Amino acid sequence: MRANSRSGRPRSRHFDRAFALLTVSLLAACSASSGTSDTTGTAGTAGTGAAGTASTAGTTGTGGTGGSSGLPVCAGGAPTFGVCFVSDADVLPLPLPGNDAAGTRTNGATAATIMDVGIGTAPAQCESARAFGARGPSDWWFQAKTADNHLWTIGVRGLASAPLVAKSDSVTLDLDWHGTQISSYGPPKGHLQLSNAAATPLLWAGAASGNVGTDGPGWLTFMPGAPICRTTDPCDAGGYDVVFTVNSSRATLPPSGSATIGGYFVANGALIKGAAPPQCYDSYGEAFDAAAVKVP
Repeated sequence: MRANSRSGRPRSRHFDRAFALLTVSLLAACSASSGTSDTTGTAGTAGTGAAGTASTAGTTGTGGTGGSSGLPVCAGGAPTFGVCFVSDADVLPLPLPGNDAAGTRTNGATAATIMDVGIGTAPAQCESARAFGARGPSDWWFQAKTADNHLWTIGVRGLASAPLVAKSDSVTLDLDWHGTQISSYGPPKGHLQLSNAAATPLLWAGAASGNVGTDGPGWLTFMPGAPICRTTDPCDAGGYDVVFTVNSSRATLPPSGSATIGGYFVANGALIKGAAPPQCYDSYGEAFDAAAVKVP
């Protein structure tokens, strides 16, 4: 039993001692290597910092990609024309556009008679009422009484310099105007068209939003063309030129442009489309107005 017990204990061997010496040597080497590694590690930290700086520069570059198209910032500016209108049923001052969603209308194209025509500022406080385009003193004006016995006063500026109608002329007036696009959101929308007894359009004005597709009364249509400028407003997608087609003749106009197209003098405001990020309550874009008058 004792012999067995003695034989059960591990015995010291030569290679065990060699292994112990090797282990000590390796530990010493690792310790030295560890010091070197610390120094290398410090250099590595500096390298990591440099890489971080490069990453930050890359982020800035990505942010600037939106301006890489080379488009200029959209210039402001109101339309160069205006068409004011007011009915004898209106009570001035009118509600602000955002509170005037019901607007006013002739309930479709209706027969009317020209009651008076004049030069200069329009009567009935027309310039203080509703308007397509920009407000301002009228170049000329007319008053038309519709079949429902309402008297409409309409003033024109920046378009034809002389009246297109005369007193007692039989005409057709079609007007529909709302203070907002829908449910008190967006800019005003609507149209006004005056036609003579032969049903030839003499004057047309319209209000839409920058996100308009193809719009107009049929004989005249307009739609966005190519992007031409960028905006700083996150709710806007940028400015576009406008493609007009009048009696099969086509022309592209810049913001606040004008031209004679298909027998009509056409003018427009700036077309700014809307974007739809979460912080924007609507995506209608800015108000867009256009007008056309028959060239004599």
